Amino acid sequence: MQQQIMGLINPAIALVFASLFLLLWMRDKSRRHVAFFAGGYAMLAGGFLTFHFVSDPSARLPILLMHVFYSTSCSLLAAGAARRVGQHMEPAYFVIIGVISSILMIASTYGLDQNPRLYVANSAYGLIFILGAHAMGLAARRDLVDRAIFWLFAFIAAQFFIRPAATFILEETITAQEYRDSVYYAVMVIAVAVFSLILALTLLASTILDQLDLERKTADTDLLTGLQSRRAFEQDALAMLARSKSRDKPVALIVADLDHFKKVNDIWGHQVGDNAIAVFGQLIRSTIRETDIAGRVGGEEFCIAVWNCSGSAAARLAERIRIALTRAEIDGLPDDIHLTASFGVAAFSGDDGYGRLFGQADAALYKAKDAGRNTVQHDGEGEPELDTLPVKRPFQGSASIRAAA
Repeated sequence: MQQQIMGLINPAIALVFASLFLLLWMRDKSRRHVAFFAGGYAMLAGGFLTFHFVSDPSARLPILLMHVFYSTSCSLLAAGAARRVGQHMEPAYFVIIGVISSILMIASTYGLDQNPRLYVANSAYGLIFILGAHAMGLAARRDLVDRAIFWLFAFIAAQFFIRPAATFILEETITAQEYRDSVYYAVMVIAVAVFSLILALTLLASTILDQLDLERKTADTDLLTGLQSRRAFEQDALAMLARSKSRDKPVALIVADLDHFKKVNDIWGHQVGDNAIAVFGQLIRSTIRETDIAGRVGGEEFCIAVWNCSGSAAARLAERIRIALTRAEIDGLPDDIHLTASFGVAAFSGDDGYGRLFGQADAALYKAKDAGRNTVQHDGEGEPELDTLPVKRPFQGSASIRAAA
């Protein structure tokens, strides 16, 4: 009776975690690796239940069925863990390991000794976990949870190779029925339960943390443009200025504002205005570098913090964005009308804070507005030469309204 209860520990744990992972995946189906975790623990439960309830564990069909359950479980867990960190594992590797080990498992059923079957099966599972750990080791991301999963996979892979050797030493020749009734099997059940629980808790924690991080990023992202929200941008800009001081690297700030935007909404509607904002945000995202940050800090106002960049270089960056906007197609606008933007640029001196730097860039933006809009102004190094060949007529408020009417 005690052995029957112990035999149900592992499938119960596996089914609980399979259900939890399934619920988390249903909450966010874009994270396919969570579905892999759910499938992995479901397969693990299937293998445990097969071994627990089959009347003859040495028969070929139960042996093959259990091995398919276990190897599929290991493969899904390894592929899911790798996918979580952006690594793809070829399914062919798992298929090859599964087929070869299955053939060897069937061949081992012609003898009474359980040891060869244990060695073949555990070696296959250990190899799959090694491949998973290797894939995770190649990933760029290296936070605490990623390292914990990597080392846990490596440790579990090692125990898969150590456990059969321990069986040889402790039990020598052992039949399938003797193996299930042995003290070693009882200890193994507890050990596997512990490893399964630790791995499941670690993967579950990583899944929950990933979803919380996604929610945080969603809250910090302007959905219309894909740029940062004002709060997130200002936090990152403050951090960039602190790095600028400690590393003695220049930083420049660009403030941009769409010209006559209110009249765009009044004439063509808010949907066209949203289209214009989305296009402008995409232009900014496609122009800046990975080291720069950009945010939508107001209705039609945008800000870019440019890392390791002088004021004049930032002005040239702003000019490229300005020109790109004059040539951009915006759904809902007449074909002969294009939108423009004004830009103000300020260079970080190393002494001022973010508030003053933003104020300098904003003041330069007002100079650009006063200079007739559709231009770039910055505080002290001259202004870049404007593109004089726009492909469309600029929208200039009431004059353009009459022309477009």
